[in-house]
Amino acid sequence: MRARRVQSLLFFLLLGPPSLALEPSLYCHRGISTSIEKDPKRTFNWTTEKVETCDSGSFCQESLLMIKAGAKTAVLGTKGCVTEGTLATTYIQHSPPPGIITVSYSSYCEESLCNSKGSLMELWREEETQRTPGGETWGLREAPSVAPRFHCPTCVALGTCPNAPSLPCPNDTIQCYQGRLQITGGTCPLFLRKCFSSWTAGHLF
Repeated sequence: MRARRVQSLLFFLLLGPPSLALEPSLYCHRGISTSIEKDPKRTFNWTTEKVETCDSGSFCQESLLMIKAGAKTAVLGTKGCVTEGTLATTYIQHSPPPGIITVSYSSYCEESLCNSKGSLMELWREEETQRTPGGETWGLREAPSVAPRFHCPTCVALGTCPNAPSLPCPNDTIQCYQGRLQITGGTCPLFLRKCFSSWTAGHLF
């Protein structure tokens, strides 16, 4: 009888109490995408067939950086597991028109395969990417009411863009700029030509 009780105790210790059961695995879509689009809202494909298993305590994330210059938009997107962050969705316009327009989007979620957005239909907000801080809207070829001090070649490309159109700049522009932007995890640097203002001197854009 004593031997049977000892066997039962050993069996319980091997199984462990119910509260110590393993948490179910979290699976997230995984991928990196870099492309130049004329109409990203309708043509950018953000789907991926790759899936990864996350460590305990992780979230699924999907993040986008959209840089519009002239008639084209660079779209850089990532999906995958992330160990730091909070459950949230953010949409930020970092630089308003005229000139280059920069928008970022990020989402952190905790259900398997929840980072599943496949397009920009809900994210690329045309009315916001053509609005100045004062509230007035800029068309793609619309001139400002006050003549700008600077016009700069404005473009974004995976290679170079030697024939970039010259577009009006914000009033605080101090010079024109061109350079390359390397995105962590990306394979190709972005080539940028744009207005350079006193504000952007201390920021990325």
